[in-house]
Amino acid sequence: MLRSMTPEQALQVIEFHGDLNFFQAVALAKREGKLIVPNDVHDRILTETKDEKYLEQNYPVWAGTLIVYEAPDKPFGKKIVSSWEDDNSVRYSISFTIPEQFRGKTNCALVVEHPDFELINLGKNRYELKGQNVHQIVYFPKKDGLYMQYTETGIPHGRKVKESSDARYLWRLDGAYLGLLGRDWDGVDLSDRSSDRRRVALMPLTASPPNFDR
Repeated sequence: MLRSMTPEQALQVIEFHGDLNFFQAVALAKREGKLIVPNDVHDRILTETKDEKYLEQNYPVWAGTLIVYEAPDKPFGKKIVSSWEDDNSVRYSISFTIPEQFRGKTNCALVVEHPDFELINLGKNRYELKGQNVHQIVYFPKKDGLYMQYTETGIPHGRKVKESSDARYLWRLDGAYLGLLGRDWDGVDLSDRSSDRRRVALMPLTASPPNFDR
């Protein structure tokens, strides 16, 4: 299984593709019937691989870990809609219906690992996300900073900490976010627009993502 692979084993089956936005990355994975590599696998590659040239060539990336969070102290409602303009003033929006059990909760994040979410094109750069196996991360940080990693996903959470081999830096928006996790050697980026371009790593679906305890 994917999680039991060593970084060396994972690198043998991973294929990196360049300069894709979120929508293109998901479409490519669907077209090729492959998995977008999740954050926890990237974390092990970045921290355990000694080939610095390889890392410089292939990172930063979009990870296959989808994150949904609200503004600090604002509870989840029935739906989150993320809207923005790209550098060419093209308007985009993504919506996600919050599962009922998470409505009203504050300062947490929802996580769905690829391929457990579906991106539906509504036309005119409007998209709807639907997901299953939605996992909650409690004590999601309100501000950028250095935090310990959530065990199953490698996403920073809890209180700020000092420099540690087990801590990762987190970047987040002051408002809501709905999109893939951006990952590089410096930490976890949950602030980029989904229309921004990064590399993306794919691997066979037979190496399935970890199952969370629910």
